Amino acid sequence: MSYYHPTTGYKAEEIEQHISDIADFINNIPLKHEIIIGADLHAATGIRETSIIDNIMENNEDTINGLIGPHGNTKHNDSGTLIRELLCELDLHAASTYFDSNCKHDMWIHPAMKEGYQPDHFFIL
Repeated sequence: MSYYHPTTGYKAEEIEQHISDIADFINNIPLKHEIIIGADLHAATGIRETSIIDNIMENNEDTINGLIGPHGNTKHNDSGTLIRELLCELDLHAASTYFDSNCKHDMWIHPAMKEGYQPDHFFIL
């Protein structure tokens, strides 16, 4: 499955509805099928060691630490929190954070700030 997450130009309600629609779609896939999702997220999810769990349900800290690996770009934003919640809800693993990379997973460089971001991921179930 290919997944394109709304950009920051959308209203919060539209983004939440989009995430809900994706969750409903994935939940309707029979469990006998493996799920692999290539996602252009427009979101910074961070990595396992980040301390942004406060914005996610407190009881999910151990869960999210099992779903996101220790490698990748450490930046995190509000959209990343929504994606982390989706990972917890669907038990999806961010496979792109389980291996190291020479480029530190920077797939996009902000034109003004010249900082790298990791907006693209592969999720597996």
